[in-house]
Parts: sequence; structure tokens; C-alpha cells
Amino acid sequence: MQLRRFTAESTPAALDAVRMSLGDDAIILANRRQGDLVEIIATGQIDDAATMAEMSIDGIQEALDKGEDIITTKPEPAKPAKKPIVRTVAERVEAPKSVAPEPVVEARQISDDVVNISELSQSIEVESVGAEPLEPLVESPIAEPDVIPATSRVETKATPEKIPTAETVAPVDHIEQTEKLLAVIDAQNQLMAEHFKSLTVNLWGSNSPARSQHLQQLLTLGIGAELAIRLVERAAPDMPLDAALRQSYGLLKSTLPVATDKTLSVPGVTIMSGAPGSGKTTALVKLATEHVKKEGNQSIVIICADTRRIGAFEELQAYGRLLGVPTIHAHDTQELESLIDAFKHKQLVLIDHSLPENIDAVELPDCLTRACDDDSIRHLFALPATTQSSTVEDLITKHCKNRNIRCVLTHLDSNARLGELFNAIIRHHLPIAYWSDSASVQRPLQHADASVLVATAVAMSRRIERTPDDAWLQKLIQPSNSSFTGTKLSTDRVTLEAS
Repeated sequence: MQLRRFTAESTPAALDAVRMSLGDDAIILANRRQGDLVEIIATGQIDDAATMAEMSIDGIQEALDKGEDIITTKPEPAKPAKKPIVRTVAERVEAPKSVAPEPVVEARQISDDVVNISELSQSIEVESVGAEPLEPLVESPIAEPDVIPATSRVETKATPEKIPTAETVAPVDHIEQTEKLLAVIDAQNQLMAEHFKSLTVNLWGSNSPARSQHLQQLLTLGIGAELAIRLVERAAPDMPLDAALRQSYGLLKSTLPVATDKTLSVPGVTIMSGAPGSGKTTALVKLATEHVKKEGNQSIVIICADTRRIGAFEELQAYGRLLGVPTIHAHDTQELESLIDAFKHKQLVLIDHSLPENIDAVELPDCLTRACDDDSIRHLFALPATTQSSTVEDLITKHCKNRNIRCVLTHLDSNARLGELFNAIIRHHLPIAYWSDSASVQRPLQHADASVLVATAVAMSRRIERTPDDAWLQKLIQPSNSSFTGTKLSTDRVTLEAS
């Protein structure tokens, strides 16, 4: 097997040299830094597949040190007019404004600053017809773009067993040898695919301006990088920006989990949980109001199991008096279980429950937490749109994972990015049952519709202006020749005070 060494000032430049010399099917065997240069060892053909399968990273490195079958290749210098400009961040900040501007993608925006949610949701519904949902999001991070982690190298080599040869053992079934060899190659290809994927995204800023703007538009919704990149990759590279965005919204609609809640149609118990300030009490009163309008106030009871927030019971009791609904306070788990048994003749029992994060919290009894598909026990979890994505991940992991729970999205009338909730909801497949954009108990909860939710996320993102930090982060992720030209850090409004 003949190996080739490529050196350049940066990883993208070295990869361009690999592609020019060996094509898109080149196999990267190792990469490392040599001083200020990046070195990549690659091959374009496999003369002996079994030898490659048994060769480790250390073996490749040993071959490099001995100089066996190595051809050193440096990228051919480009013409002076087209020579890429390589600068540090500090040099880019002070660069003159004579540098050629970034290519501008002429594409019609999807709508004006004021989004018509009804029209956009209908358009998203049309785009989602026949669209296959995205694959489930994973929790493992993507490999670093510059250096392949050493742990990945070890795992790749240690996973397959050593392939026997004719010199060591008697002849065996060639099919078994082939399967083992294919497993080794698949593992290496997967590792290289992840490595190239991160590098490809970095190059969108200079090589594919349309995809770069597509990714930027999706990130303004608040959705995570993994989900946004998957949506961009599903669109054709030459697709206009407007059409690509609509396709991404349709895919997002098909991927977003939505479920139906039977609180207002099937008799039973409904628990409303959530963090303080999440809007769970308001959402519970909305359900009580709708039930009173349909069935009257004689077939419903409200139980307050929130011992954490001061005045929680008094607030519920005030709403209960307005509706003519009895309101009872449960101080512990045993009392809550006895109250559920005492009011089992009621058509609807609503429970306002705080999260069990301290010793004073009321734990739900076993009759409400048993794993079953009984429609008579419903558990709703309030998630406000103002919650940060990391907090949402923590809440869902602690209180919603592996449980039959549906969520209620609240505070959609606030200035927030609703897409930050979509990341965790899709990753943990937490179905959405309702959403609310009003704190008025007279306005009912809206049944979840994925098209409306995606359109609402687009409308909410238009209320928030892009911050300088967002712009700098985008330029660092996808740099181009003029990314930092003429850009200065504004410090006239920042004052550092020593305490």
C-alpha cells in the first residue's frame, strides 16, 4: 500500500490537496501538526486490504518515521491572483477594506419581518407532504475538526478481532474473513465521515454561500447545530434559499413529535407539573375553565400539590371560587393518594404538582406513576419558551425521560427562541400536546399542530435581533476571506470595573 504525505498551513488547504491528488474517495489514515504546518497521511488505493485492516495508527506512524512507501506532496501554489489569504484573527480585524467582498446569494426572503403564521403554517404543511422525518438525534458529540481523538483511534482498532492469515492458522471460511474485514473498513469510514463532515461545514462560508446563509437562518430559530446541519444537508446545494428554507421547515414539521391529550374527553386524573414560573398553574386553570364550559362545575375538583411556591394554593383557590370548583391542598404523598381515592367519582381531577427537587416536595403516589397506557391518567409537563436549551435538556432528562408524559409549551407571546425547545423535544421524543401564547385563563390552550409551531418559531425569531456575539460565532464557524474585514469590536459601551 502506497502512502502519501500532504502538508499545508491549514487543515482545509491540506484536504484540498488530498482531493486534487487522490480524488473524493481518498482514505485519510492519520493527521497531526508539525510546527506551524498540518500534515495528513492519505492513500488513494488499497493494494492489500488485510494489511490496512491490521495496521494501527502507531504502525502508520512507525512507517512514516522509517520512510517506507511515503510520497511527500505539498499543495501546488496557486496563481497570485487567486492565492488564498491566510490570516490570524487579529490580522483579519485590522485588514484593509480592499479585500473582495463575500459572494452575495440573490434569493427572495421567505417573508417580511412580520410573519403571517397562518399562511406560513399552510405552506409548511404542503412542504411536509411525503417528507421523511430526520433520524433521531444522538447525544455523542462530533469529532473535533482538526485532530481525530485518540480514544476514537483506539476504539476503532480494538473493536474488530485480528484477522487470521494462512501463515498462522489453517484455512477457514473466506466469508467470515470478509465480514470481519468489512466491519473494520466500515468503522474507519464512519470515523472519517464524521471528520470530513465537520470540515465540510467549516468550508461552507467560502465554498457554498447559499448553504451558509441557509444554516444561519436556521440557527436564528434557536435550533441546535446538529439539527440545523442535518436540515441543510437534506437540501440540494443549488437550491434557492427560499425553497431550501421551506423544505427545512417542512422536514422540521415532520420530525417534531405531536400527540393528543384526552383530558377533556376521557374521565380520569390529569397532573400538571413544571418548574416555578413555567405557567403550569395558568395552563391547569385553562383546562378547568374549558371543562366547566362543557360539563359544568359539579364533576371536577382541583388538588394543589405545590408546596414549594408561596401562595400557590391561595392562587388556585381564588380561581376555584370564580369557577365554582372545589380546591383542596395536599401537604404530602399520603394525603394526595387519599384525596385521589376520595374523588375517584369525579369526572376530572386536576393536580397542580411541583417538581420533586427538595425534601418538602410532594411525591406522586404509585397509582399515578405506574407505567401503563391507561388514558385515565394523564401527565402534562409545562415548558416555557423562555427556557434555555441546556435547562430544557436537564428538565426533560430528570423528570420526563422514560415516562408517559406530554408537554405544554407556554409563554409563546414572549421574546424568545422557540427553536431552543425543539432540540430537546426531538432528541428525547417528548410529544407536544398543547401550546399557549396568552396568560389569560379565558383563552384556552391550543392543541398542538406541528405546522403552526414551526411557523410560530419563525415569527418569534423575527422579534429578536441578531447580537454581535451571534455574528462573530457564525464567522468563526464558517470563515471566509472577508469574514473579518472591516469588523471591529465595539468597546465604547463596555466599562470594566474592578471590584
